[in-house]
Amino acid sequence: MMVGTKKGLKVKDFGKFNAQDNLDPFTFKGQVEVEKGKWEHAEWLQDGSCKTHEGDDFFIGRTKHIPTTHDDIFNMSKDEKLERAFFFVEGKSYDCWKEYGKKEGVDWKQDNSGFMETISTLYRKVGRRYEPFPVNIAYSFAVINGVYVCFYDSPSLVSDWGKIEEHVTQYAGQYDSGSRRAMVNQDNFHNCFHYCEKNH
Repeated sequence: MMVGTKKGLKVKDFGKFNAQDNLDPFTFKGQVEVEKGKWEHAEWLQDGSCKTHEGDDFFIGRTKHIPTTHDDIFNMSKDEKLERAFFFVEGKSYDCWKEYGKKEGVDWKQDNSGFMETISTLYRKVGRRYEPFPVNIAYSFAVINGVYVCFYDSPSLVSDWGKIEEHVTQYAGQYDSGSRRAMVNQDNFHNCFHYCEKNH
């Protein structure tokens, strides 16, 4: 069973087992592809790190979020924001907040320092020439009951959603014991919200 990838690293055959020396009562064992075609036995720990029997550490994909406070967001770089975010939601944070943010018991704090990045360039014929069109992703963030959530959209004139999904997937966590990628669109935001409700 292929579990997923993190920054191009393939992992497979992960099964849950008890680990008494870990803070989390469960972790995962399986294999990681450390080089093309070369697989090593490894343990995938509860903090998202993966340690092979050779002692190499890899970061594959978190199965738990990192608890985040509103104060934490002021000290993070752009890369740290993407690494810290557990759930990734294709859509506008304001639209999700209007429906869910005012519910009783919800602690929703918006991170006002979002950013945009260019991940690739598409060329389209304009007249007789091919013109470059950047493919951009705009990110915004919120802390929902202690879970750092990223909202993303593409404001580009030309979008390549295959590239965008591939790019975002490398950061998203995994939930339901690592069986589901923590990525949803705005219509399915309830999956993200329920995770934040029960895991804060």
